[in-house]
Amino acid sequence: MKYSKGFFNRLENRKRKPAAVRRPGASKSKVASPSSSETGRRFGLKDLMLPLMFLVALGCGWGFLWLLQPGNPQISWQACLEHQSDGVSYPTLIEIPSGTYEIPQNSPLLTPFMQFHDKPNIVLERPLILQNREVDLERFKHYVQEVENIQDPDERQKRKLRIGNHWENNDVQDSLVRHLSWEGAVDFTQWFSKKTGCNYRLPTREEWAAAVIHLNQDAQAEINGAIDPEGVIKNLLFGTREWSLTSCADGYYLLGGDDWTASADDRKEVCMSAMLAMGGFRLVLDPSSIPDPKDQTDPRGTAFKGSSLKMDAALSLDKTPLPGESSRPASAEPVQPVQ
Repeated sequence: MKYSKGFFNRLENRKRKPAAVRRPGASKSKVASPSSSETGRRFGLKDLMLPLMFLVALGCGWGFLWLLQPGNPQISWQACLEHQSDGVSYPTLIEIPSGTYEIPQNSPLLTPFMQFHDKPNIVLERPLILQNREVDLERFKHYVQEVENIQDPDERQKRKLRIGNHWENNDVQDSLVRHLSWEGAVDFTQWFSKKTGCNYRLPTREEWAAAVIHLNQDAQAEINGAIDPEGVIKNLLFGTREWSLTSCADGYYLLGGDDWTASADDRKEVCMSAMLAMGGFRLVLDPSSIPDPKDQTDPRGTAFKGSSLKMDAALSLDKTPLPGESSRPASAEPVQPVQ
């Protein structure tokens, strides 16, 4: 078979790699080609643009969702003592200064309530802001109503179980909550803290004792309501047995005594089950949120001197009542005399 010369030339050209296009007369060393750094730069920017756009969009989305979340703003502790106008009734509070309080050993009034304290003194590092009386039925009823409206059936049932069926029972008809479990009391403090923006909790065993000792020794405690210190100590000792935040072997301490019984056995602290036992409770403005008035290095504490917050006229403002609640101060309720 005969092949033409042009056939072999075409076959050979197919095997060769295409040569770079050069201008006529240009030397081989001066062929124009993009540098590797420029190529890498163009490749990097193009590749990074899409992830960067995705991250920006994701951040904007998270920010928008964060704005839509229901907030739980915490307000300053001073604002918790002042008049509020959002339809929530803030409790009447009394101040117990920081300091060292000696456990009384031979006091006919106080010793029975503190006979199991194993230390001779109680030290309050910060002033104590204590509710002047136990939580009443009217205030607690608003919590019960909100529990009924919880959408999650399991959570609703758990809260109702902790509230129990006897919280409205009252032995002396004085409008105080007297038959509530410890867990139910803690649930209320958390709900009320979220409702008001103030950091409330139950008092500890030591805080309760310090309040009683101070009020018995010095009846000049600052109060933001129409109640006298003598009335407060009577309420602490003989209002209703109240839950504390201090744990014990079987549960938590119940403090004080009930005013409906004169039995000496009911005038001392007892360790009771958190779920099975029942009692009343009062609120404390958590001292950890309050500046130490003796610490002049703390910018929050420089406005105070000594060991007292010196609550003044701002604390005597009327409180905003709950819907349907009487504007008469809760502290105007009669207090049973000391037996």
